[in-house]
Amino acid sequence: MNALPDLRPPLVGPTSSQSSTAGTPLRTTRPPHVSLVPIPDDGNTHPQGRYDFPRTSPDKPWDRLAFSFQQEKAVSVDDDDDVPDDSSPQECALSSGALAQIVVHSIEILLGHRPPTHLRNWLNPRVYEALTRRAGLAIRMSGKAPRSKPPRVVRVLRSHPHERVIEAAIVVHDGHKVRAAAIRAEFARSRWRIVALEIG
Repeated sequence: MNALPDLRPPLVGPTSSQSSTAGTPLRTTRPPHVSLVPIPDDGNTHPQGRYDFPRTSPDKPWDRLAFSFQQEKAVSVDDDDDVPDDSSPQECALSSGALAQIVVHSIEILLGHRPPTHLRNWLNPRVYEALTRRAGLAIRMSGKAPRSKPPRVVRVLRSHPHERVIEAAIVVHDGHKVRAAAIRAEFARSRWRIVALEIG
């Protein structure tokens, strides 16, 4: 049986001291220099549900509290499921104070002053994962933020696009400046969960 030829390239290439069969010295070539050109920003928004690495510049330093996440596909409250959902939102009311407190806790998590697990039961798994990842990035880059005045809510404006959906715009003071936040909660299986959260 004939042995298969060895198609693997040699581990060590020819050097300048080696010569070809014709007697001409072989030259070693360097790999071509490749420069990476940044992709221009066309202004298009990134797909919802993606978490993007924060962009910074000397004019716009990194803001550890700036956070925005919305799941890629919104959960339709009218879609049929294998198991019917007969629960009623009236049985489990979600107050404006609870929505505001979720935003305050999110700010404390991003500052490194509260563990993300405190909001595990309130956040959609994807929102929770994104918030945890962003808080971890802030800790690795800057450590825990210095202690200051605790965040406080200035104003809450809420709306009900659907009986199982609550959206709210919240003005909050993070201890240094006033920020605007937006939050969306959806009701399913006898519980409210946050499916979108943005802190500016």
